[in-house]
Amino acid sequence: QDGSYSSAHYNADEILPLAIATRAKLDEIVHVPFEVGESLGFGSQKCSELECSLLGRRTVYNLNGTQSWSTPIAEKTYTIDVVLKPQDESAGVTLNIDGQIRHTTPSGTKSWYPIRIRGVSANAVVELVAIGSGAYLDFLRIYPDEARMEHFDYDAITQQVTVMTDANMSSRFFEYDDAGRLFRV
Repeated sequence: QDGSYSSAHYNADEILPLAIATRAKLDEIVHVPFEVGESLGFGSQKCSELECSLLGRRTVYNLNGTQSWSTPIAEKTYTIDVVLKPQDESAGVTLNIDGQIRHTTPSGTKSWYPIRIRGVSANAVVELVAIGSGAYLDFLRIYPDEARMEHFDYDAITQQVTVMTDANMSSRFFEYDDAGRLFRV
């Protein structure tokens, strides 16, 4: 009644929410968790190290070319969040919007690197372009500037939340004992 909306993007079984956006309709958000990359048509890479992903995921998307998305068509401005890690010190990514470079990862970046761009117009083309050997992508989300979006990761067996990433791209990790009780945040 007050004109506000909340929407959610669910896993393939439509049981677990992967992302929740407040003040946004479902057709106004894009959420790409690269953990499930292969089911979305993207190639994903298995990780051998626990810190392979900022969010503790077992797989991330290996960007070694160009990947693009479009912002929704609703007449709003949008925020784009992406977290990436260059594959080596000479590698990286440019983030282009409608063919214009808006951000380039700094040379020598070795760790997970968050990018946030606000004020992107509706129906814009967002491209991530690999530099050198490219980068690993952890997640990408596009949502209206006035919205807040958070997303969740789950243990594949127990389906308990293992990571929650808030609207500021800060992650909280949850650990459980053998009986399934939360013992560390």
